[in-house]
Formats: sequence, C-alpha cells, structure tokens
Amino acid sequence: MALEIEGATVGYDVSGIKSLKDDIRANVVEKATTDLRTHVKDLEDAVDEIWAGNSAKTFKDNMQKDVQAVIAAMEAGLAALESEINQVAKRMQEIDDNLIKKKA
Repeated sequence: MALEIEGATVGYDVSGIKSLKDDIRANVVEKATTDLRTHVKDLEDAVDEIWAGNSAKTFKDNMQKDVQAVIAAMEAGLAALESEINQVAKRMQEIDDNLIKKKA
C-alpha cells in the first residue's frame, strides 16, 4: 500500500505493477496483434480480387510469415520490458523491506 502526501505517491505498489504489465499486454501487444491480423486479412482479400496465380499465393504466404515475425518481435519486446519491470519491482521491494530497521 502506498502513502499519498500532497499528490506525491511514496511506497511500493505490487498491484499497480501487475496492472501496468496487464495494461501493456492488453492495450499494446494484443491490440496491435489483432489490428495487424485484421488489416492483413483485408489486404489478402484485396489481393484475391485483383491478383491470381502462384505469385499471389506466395505474396500472401510471405505476408503471413512477416505478420508472425512482427508478432513474435512484439512478444519478445514485451517479455524484455516485463523482465525489466520485474527487476525494478524486486529492487523496490528490497529497498522497502530494508528501509526501516527493527529495534533490538
């Protein structure tokens, strides 16, 4: 639980850190993935209307591979960000745990 003093927040907020990571996943990675897939599907539909043959199929196959590479890169970026957030959170917890020493 954090202590609020005149608009400043001091303390360690475990639930806030989890919310941050969940929000980034939902509002950035998952939304971008959904939007990317939707727009690529629209592009594939347009390709189907104007282009026929093996090159059209190859183009769409390559586009799907690119989509998967972009999604994998976003997931990897999120994993790296979450790792960094977790390290900061761990350090904050260590600081909080040792901020006040018990009297003997």
